[in-house]
Amino acid sequence: MNHNQGHVPVQTSFPGDARQPGIVTTFMIASAMSVGANLVDVRQGRRSFSHALINGFAKGAVSTMIVSGPVPDTPVKVAGTIGLLAGAGYIIDSVMEDMGKEKVSA
Repeated sequence: MNHNQGHVPVQTSFPGDARQPGIVTTFMIASAMSVGANLVDVRQGRRSFSHALINGFAKGAVSTMIVSGPVPDTPVKVAGTIGLLAGAGYIIDSVMEDMGKEKVSA
């Protein structure tokens, strides 16, 4: 007797681009939050609007790459992911700040 008769196999992986909407949503949220925070600097004259957009999209792209990997399943992995996100944001801000200084001195 065939024990598999009448049973439908359960698919546990994502077919094709099934994860794509999640990645796009993550990118949009991360970028929008960063651009929104940057607009405070724009209003106070510390950053141009184009700089705010570029910075926000860069942070959105990097954070999307970081969080689209394997889901952290332990407190240590969650802390590591938070550290990666914070470090990436710091590096992006540092590089863009240096680029702004080069344009002013050029």
